Amino acid sequence: AGGGGGGGEGGVTNEDPPEAITAINLKQLLPPESLRDRRGAADMEPALVCAAETVELHCWAAVTKRWRLVGTIAIGGSAFEFEQGDGLGGGQLLLEFDLGDGKPLQANFSIDAAGSPENEYMAAQRFIHSNFEFLNNNHLEEIARKIRNFTAPVLATIQNLKIAVQNSG
Repeated sequence: AGGGGGGGEGGVTNEDPPEAITAINLKQLLPPESLRDRRGAADMEPALVCAAETVELHCWAAVTKRWRLVGTIAIGGSAFEFEQGDGLGGGQLLLEFDLGDGKPLQANFSIDAAGSPENEYMAAQRFIHSNFEFLNNNHLEEIARKIRNFTAPVLATIQNLKIAVQNSG
C-alpha cells in the first residue's frame, strides 16, 4: 500500500518500503541541518543525525516531502523517547497516505514501552474509521500491509540504535 503516490478511486498505491539502518557509527553521524537539503528515497525512510549528546531518528514523509522527527536517544542512554510519546515509554509512528488528491491523511501506529508494535490490522481499522468518507473495509489489507512493511524498518532501526548507543559507552 502506498503513501507517497496518488491512488485515485479512494485507494492507496504500492511502493517499495524503506530499509532499516543496520550499521550505525555514532561518531560519523551528521548534524540535524544535514537533512535540510536531502530528500528521502522512500516513504518512512529512516535517517539518523547527532545533536550534541543526543541521536535523533527522523523519517521521510513522502506525501508532504519533509523529514519528521520520530524520537531521540541520549548517547550513553538506553531509552528511546518518541516525539509522539505516550508518557509511559511508548509512542506513535505517523504514516502519511495520499488517496490521489495530494492531501496527506495521517495514520497513527502505536508502539509500547517494550518496543512492541500494535496489531497493524487494528491500526488500519482505526484509520479507515477515521476516514470513512474516503475508505472502506475493502482497503483493510492494503493499509495493514503498508503499516507493517513501512514501520518494520523504522522499528528495526530503533533497536539497532539502542544497541549502538549502549555499545558506545
